[in-house]
Amino acid sequence: MISKTGRMHRALACLAPVLVLLACGESMEEPDPPNSGLAITVVRGPINPVEQPGVDNTAPVADAGFAILNSAGRDLFVASTSPDGTARVALSVGQYAVEVRSCPGALALPARQSAAVIADEFTPVRLECDTGIR
Repeated sequence: MISKTGRMHRALACLAPVLVLLACGESMEEPDPPNSGLAITVVRGPINPVEQPGVDNTAPVADAGFAILNSAGRDLFVASTSPDGTARVALSVGQYAVEVRSCPGALALPARQSAAVIADEFTPVRLECDTGIR
């Protein structure tokens, strides 16, 4: 015959793993990333000395280094573009600036560009580095 204390210990022993799993499950969840941010494209151009109306004279820049700055001008995020010259950065709603810091194949970097992030949208930002081709 099992004593009252023994039954309580057995019940706790059976419940302990369940409680641990429940506690771990909640603490391991990460918050959903914002469903908004910036969709950045970095290109260089012109790539041909002769421009034709209606013909894009730019090319995507792989590994272009860029930074996203807050309204105080401090770096929030520093990264590089993918092989197709793009980057998608999830951010909270607010005002930001995007600055290209390195642009392979270009002579001059574009000016810093402001961008407003709106709820549930990825704001497109296109930055064009100058190749010097004329």
